[in-house]
Order: sequence, then structure tokens, then C-alpha cells
Amino acid sequence: MQAVDALLQQSRVVTLVGPGGAGKTRLAREAAMKTVAESAVDAVWWVELAPVREPEDVVASLASVLGVGAAPGLPLLDAVQVAVQRQRSLVVFDNCEHLLDEVAQVVAQLLRGAPSARVLTTSREPLSLDGEFAWVVPALGVPAVGAAALLTAETVAPYDGVQLFVERVRAVTPRFTISNANAAAIATICQRLDGMPLALELAAAVVPVLGVDGLATRLDDALSLLSRGKRSADPRHRTLRAVLDWSYELLSDDERRLLRRLSVFRGAFPLEAIEYVCVGPIVPAHDRARAVMALGRLVEHSLVEVREEGGEATYRLLETVRQYGSALLRDTPDEPVVRERHARWITQFAAQREGLLFTAARGRTVTMLRRYMDEIRAAVDWSLSEHGDVSVAVHLSGVLGWYWISGVAWSEARALVHRVLAAHDARQGPDEALPVDERISLGRLFYPIIGLAYFAGDTETMLNITARDEALWDSLREIVLTPEQQLTRLRQYSLGQQLRGIGLAMRGEGQGSLLCMDRSIALACESKDPWLTPVMMIRRALVHYYLHDLESSRRDYEQAIPALRELSEHWFLSLALEGLANVWVALGSPEQALPAVCEAALVLVDERDDWFISRACDTTAWVITNANTGPLASLEAGALAAQLLGAGETLRQACGAGIIGPDVQRDGIIRSQVQARIGLDAYHEGIALGMQWSVDDALRMMRDEVGALCTVEQQATVVGARVEMVEATTGVAPALRVAVMGRFAIQRDGIVLPEAQLPTGKVRELLAYLLLHDGGTKEEIGLALWPDASTAQVRNVFHVTLHHLRRYLGDQHWIVFERSRYQLVRESAEHGRLEADVDTLLLASKELRRLVRRQMDVPLESLVSWQHVMEACTGDLLAGFAGEEWLTAAQDRLRLAWADALDALIQLARTAQAHDLVLALCELMVRRDPFRESAHRAYMEAMAALGEPARALSHYESLAAMLNRELVTSPSPETRRVVEALRRQT
Repeated sequence: MQAVDALLQQSRVVTLVGPGGAGKTRLAREAAMKTVAESAVDAVWWVELAPVREPEDVVASLASVLGVGAAPGLPLLDAVQVAVQRQRSLVVFDNCEHLLDEVAQVVAQLLRGAPSARVLTTSREPLSLDGEFAWVVPALGVPAVGAAALLTAETVAPYDGVQLFVERVRAVTPRFTISNANAAAIATICQRLDGMPLALELAAAVVPVLGVDGLATRLDDALSLLSRGKRSADPRHRTLRAVLDWSYELLSDDERRLLRRLSVFRGAFPLEAIEYVCVGPIVPAHDRARAVMALGRLVEHSLVEVREEGGEATYRLLETVRQYGSALLRDTPDEPVVRERHARWITQFAAQREGLLFTAARGRTVTMLRRYMDEIRAAVDWSLSEHGDVSVAVHLSGVLGWYWISGVAWSEARALVHRVLAAHDARQGPDEALPVDERISLGRLFYPIIGLAYFAGDTETMLNITARDEALWDSLREIVLTPEQQLTRLRQYSLGQQLRGIGLAMRGEGQGSLLCMDRSIALACESKDPWLTPVMMIRRALVHYYLHDLESSRRDYEQAIPALRELSEHWFLSLALEGLANVWVALGSPEQALPAVCEAALVLVDERDDWFISRACDTTAWVITNANTGPLASLEAGALAAQLLGAGETLRQACGAGIIGPDVQRDGIIRSQVQARIGLDAYHEGIALGMQWSVDDALRMMRDEVGALCTVEQQATVVGARVEMVEATTGVAPALRVAVMGRFAIQRDGIVLPEAQLPTGKVRELLAYLLLHDGGTKEEIGLALWPDASTAQVRNVFHVTLHHLRRYLGDQHWIVFERSRYQLVRESAEHGRLEADVDTLLLASKELRRLVRRQMDVPLESLVSWQHVMEACTGDLLAGFAGEEWLTAAQDRLRLAWADALDALIQLARTAQAHDLVLALCELMVRRDPFRESAHRAYMEAMAALGEPARALSHYESLAAMLNRELVTSPSPETRRVVEALRRQT
């Protein structure tokens, strides 16, 4: 509310923009009352436009509020202006969205005729008036709900969404209070209703009937449930459905169609998903453009939210809007088509990222995929439904193999993949009889089933499925596969064999387990996947450990660790270091194990995976409890071990993981040993303290407290745990070339894009902006490219434009979001180098001027190379493109840089007495800037030096005639002095 007060002091017209009406109306009333109380205005005139249907009635409604009638010969609006002029007035127009044009005209004329008046409006979108300040009304703050959330009365009470809900519940149930018992239900209600004031008020009204727990479990049908309201309220505000009906009626046919189709998404979704699911995978460009325009309008109507995570834009329907749209979608023939597209889109989305799960980018990819878990669930539900396609669920679940192990609670993951396999087996024949693509998809699915069985200590399932896995991949041995299929076969076969080997080792079958592990490594080597081989090697090290062959285990770990460091693979490096620490403990050297397990946590400082860090915490406690002498055997170290065990519990809870089957027995031993060392009370106190740690606390304790227990030499190892690997790319051809000066062109991986595939319009302008600026915030870029757009319009159109630009460039990584700024990446070890002609020109200008200042003698071959650079950059920035003002300034800047560079190159060529080159450079200069006399003088002097003073004098006559004709002037005294010297030579 304070923000609205401040805006009213700064601007004469403020619009409160947002979904629903009750929240904006309440905020407007509070702001109006405060302005009167603080004597900022003398009167407030409230104009309720919800019941108004005809545009001409806007002025009549205002006149009615003011008690003004039309005078003979005086238009009604003029009479209104006279009434408003009598005192300092605040005019509030509530609910303007259906009469925007008329309200905008009335407000504009009112402000011109009444200089002391101010206007406050509420609407779904701004009026788009000069001087208007559109303030997007944020939803009320609500607590986060999830496995990691600590939901108590104390933690949820401060949120304003909770406070409104509780206040309204007390209005009907005066003794209602927040307690630890109902805190989670209250938080769930507030979050599911997106902090919408009207929704929270309606929800509070049914608490006396259902209770908060009953209400929380029934919100999947919020529109029917929240159907009661105050009889005194505006009819539109008595039910959520009425509010949404009102909003829906304001939309065009395209916007209504898109809103219905968007309801198939359960969470946030990117722009390409909208194009694929709501428009179609193969559609004309104009259909996509219409959908993007409709999306922009839904954003402006506050029916669709734009969210940013890591600089990436996603879109989301409010939960109640999603339910409303879903109900409408069910009544159309679109529903089965849209739901199938949705399932196939998320499957394609996941498949495109499968390869990243086998690289050091695995952690970042898992984190990104977590954001789409609701879409994954929806796709599986459709695929396994009566009218679905079970092969889609098999393919989706298979390409997400690593994700099920690392990105979701193991209980849910295990239930889901077993459900998919059961549905497949019920509808399909023998594995070996399936088409090749379906066999490969099924083989992918086997891996998470086996891996999750390993975590649960379920060796029977491990061995049953790995036998089936082995037979399936063997059935493809004699079939000609594509390179991609063959890589998948070798990867998955290798992964399955290592899990079979671990399962056999857990049963004590040593010889069979080692045969499987050796086969796994052989398959990894055959795949030529540099990541897979060291990973399989540390799995063989684990089997050696299970079989008590500690020296072989140590050798495998120590051989794999350098390779993992070189790959910048942090997760499996952490696992290898933690495994090596276990080996040192088994060898009776816990002190030597300590730096390894400490580093196992610290290498994850940039990829903070809760489960891997929990393993490092548990193993550190194991190291401490196995020490009999020195600092590790102290009571203080024992107390630290208890805290580490508590931290491990909390971190596992946060990600829905558990202690894997083989480590359950070890966990019991650790706990009993810690209790024996420090006593039961101190043990419980340490566990409770550790359970309050965040992941940052755990990393800090591993670095400081555990690191302090290491020797001085070991501490140096811990401090140097994180090593940055940078690969040189000098001399390597660029992966992406961009030309924006003169002829526009993009070349990706050596392939020049055809003219028809090049970006146009604002997409092209955004590329040029990013090339010429050291990054920019969304606001800075929006002001440059869309200076007349509203905040809501910029928010949507910027991300749409950015999405299209990334698609033209061929990959997401070329544009990054760091420290709130969007930047073009010029070079990365992983993706290569971007080369742009504007970069080349600016570098040339800087370097050539530096050479002139230092009076350097430059070899002729280098001068010729610079000549080629200058010839390639002669065109204007985005030549022929009608951009915004920033583009004109940038064009002038680049013209000046080009001229300065060429001037410097001409001077260097003259110093080298390369007269032919000077002629060529001067001709290049005067073609672009015919009035640049310095180039003409250098041209004449070079001509004379080549023994042709007559041609030089002839050139002067042409120059003098041009200057007289075009500028009505004559050559400068300096040019005339050069000519006089030439005449003396002749």
C-alpha cells in the first residue's frame, strides 16, 4: 500500500494491474483513504464501472458520483471538469478492463482540464496513457510448501496471505488460531490459491464446514468449492467462477482458445511448449505469430504469469485459472489432441536433454528438469490412460533414467517406473519381438528400475531386471544401428552390467560380480564416452570394496579420480572421493580418509546436491568413529559426528532420498559408536542441532570444523579441492559466426543459414543490441527496443523475442543470464567460440590506433590482413533496418570506429611505403565517405610516390569540383599545400 501512496505522489494517473478484482479494489480503497487522511487530497470520487456496459456511460457514471448534470450548451465532460477543479480531487475508476479505450479518453481529457486532479484506476491491463504508472499488484505472500519446508505456526504466520486467510476465518470462527498442527494445511491452501485475496476470502468461508485439513485436500476442484461469498459483494466477486467468467468474456476468440489449451499444463512452461502443444508441431509461421500475440494479451490481462528463473522465461496459469480453462477444454474436441501433444512435447523436451545427463552438466540438467515434474506426471497419466499411448510413457521414463535417481523422491520414482513397466508388459509381447526403437526405449527404462532397487537393497529385483536388460541389449547385437542408437545401447548395457555386478556382490557372489564389472568397463570403453569409463571404474572399485579387496578398490578409485577432475564431473568425483575414504577407513587409516571425504563435500559447492552431500556427512561421521587416537578420537569430534548425522537426515528429507540398502547396517554402527563415545543425551542434542543445518551450513562445517581436524598438509589439499578446468580454443574455427554489418548472415557449425531462415524484426535488433553492449537488464533492453511499451508488454515481448533469437542461434547457451543481466557468450570450453564482425571491427580499431600511437613498423602481410578485415566491415549496422533510437547511435559509433581504424591503417601503410596498398585503402575510404579530405590527400601522395603526379593532380581537380558542387566550398589549405608540392614536381 505504501508503494501506491508513493506512486500517487509522483504520477497523476496510476493503474493497479492484476488478476481478479477484489484485491485491487481493496488496495485502491486503502490508498484512497490514506491520501485523504494525510490531506494529500480534499476529496475522493469513487466510480464503479463493473455494472457499466456502454462506453458512453463512463462519463455519466462519473457525473453521477459528482452530482453533476449537463448544462445547456456545455458537454457533460466539461461540467465534470469544472466540478473536479473546485478542489484537489482523487478520482478512482474501479474495474476498467472492459471499457479501456473510453476510460483512457475520459482520464486524458479530465487531467488536461483539471491540473490538480489525480486518477487511480484498477484494471487487468494499463490504460496506455502518457505519464501513466502501471503498478502490477503482487499476489499476497505465501509460504513455500515442499519436503524441505519447515511448516510451523511460527514460520507461516508472517506471510500476508496467511494473515488475510486467518483474519477471514476468524470472522466466521472467532476462536480459530494457527497451530503447528494446522500450519501445513494453511500453507497448502494459501499456495494452491496463489495468494489471491478473493480466493482466500472464499476459502475462509468454508472452513467452518470442512476444516482447514478438509479444505486443503479438496482444492483440486476449487471453482466449485469456493462458491460462497458475501451477499453485499459485487456479483462478480461472490464466486471465483463469476470472476473468471467476467475475464473470459473480455477475451478474443484466439485468446479464449489459447487459454483453454494452456490449461493442459500443470505448472510453468516455456514458449516452445506453447507453440508445440497449443498450436501444433508443424504449423505455418503466421499461426505461431497469432498464438504469440494471444499469449501477450493473456499476460496483459494477468491471466498468465511470466516467471524468470536463471534468466529463462516460463509462463504459468494461476491454479484457479488453470482449473477454469481445463473445465472449458473438456467441452471441446481439442482436448484429446492437446493432451497428446502435451505428452509428446515433454517427452521430446526430456529426450533432447538426455545426453546432458551423461556429462558434467548432469546436476544443472536435473535441477532444470525438476521444474517440469508436474508435466512429466501429466504425460505419464495420459500415456497410461485408456486412450493414451504407453510407448510414450516408456520412452519418457527411459530418457529420464538419471533423473529418477537424482531428481525426485525415490518412493515416487520407484512407484512410477514400475507402473510404466507393468502397463507396457500388459500390452506388449516379448521384449525381443519389439521394433528396434521400442526395444531401446524399454532398455532405457530398465536402468532406473534397477538403480532404485539397489538403493532399496532389493537384490532380487536388481538381478531379475538386469537379466532381462542383458537379453534385450544382446538381441540388438547383430542389428545394424545408427551411431546414436549404438551409443545408447553401449551406455545402457554398461550401466545395467555394473548394477548386476553390484547386486551379485551384495549377495557375496564375487566371481560373477567382477565379470559383470569388467564387462561394464569394456562396454564403456567401446562407446568411446569419456565420461562413462571413469564412472564405471569407480563402480568396480565399490564392488572390490564389497568383496574386501581393498587394494584393488583403492587403485580403481585413484585411477578414476584424475579423469573425473579433468571432465569437471563433480557428482561422481564426490562419490569417488567418498568411496576412497571408506577404503582408507577399512585399511585402518581414518586420518588419511579425512581429506578425501572433506573434499567429497567441497567439490559440490557449485552443484549442491543434497543426497551426495548427505553421503559425505555420514561418511565423515564414519571416519571419526573409527579413529582411536588424536583429534578425531576426541569428545568434540564425537559431538561433530552426531551433528553430521543429523545434517545428513535433513538433507535426505529435503530431496526425498534415503540411506541406500548396503549402508543401512553401517548407519546403525555409526550411531551406536557415537552414543558410546559422547553419551545418549549429547548424541540426541547433536542430532537435533545438525538437523537444523542448511546445505550451506553443512558445507561450511565440512570446510571449517572438519577441515580443522586435518593435518596442515591435508588442509592444503582441502583448500585446493576445487580446480577450475579451462580448455584453450585458440586456432579452432568458431562454432557460430554472426555478421550484422552490411549483409546480415549467421553461420552455425560451418553451415550458412539460408535467407529465409534468418531472424527478422526485433529478433534481429535484439541480437545487434547484445553484440554491442556488455549485457543488459531486461528493463534496459526493453527501454531501448520497445520504448513505448508498458511494463507488462515488455515482460512478455522481451522473453518471446529472446526465445526466438536463441532458436536462430541454435542453442540456449549463447545467451546467458548472470547478475540480472543478459549477455552473449563469446567463448566457452564446452561449446566453442562465437565470432561477430562488430567485435572484429572494434578490436581492429583499438589495435590499429595503438600501433599508430607507438609508431610501430608493421609487416606488409599483416597490413594486408587488416585490409581484408576492413573490407569485410564496410556495411552499416543492420543496414536498411528501421530500428529504435539506440540503433542510430550505434550505427554512428561503428561508422566512426571504422573510419578511425582505416585512417590508422592508411598511416601504417604510408610508414611502410606500401603505396599500392595506400591507394586501395584510400579508395575504400572515399567510397564510403567521399568528403574525407585526409583520404584524398593520402591518395594523391601515394599516386605521386608511384611516379604519377599528373594523375594525382587530376584527382585533385575532381575533388575540388565535387566539394564546390555538393558543399559549395573548396579544398582545405592543407590539401592545397599538397597540390602545390605536386605541381612543383611536374
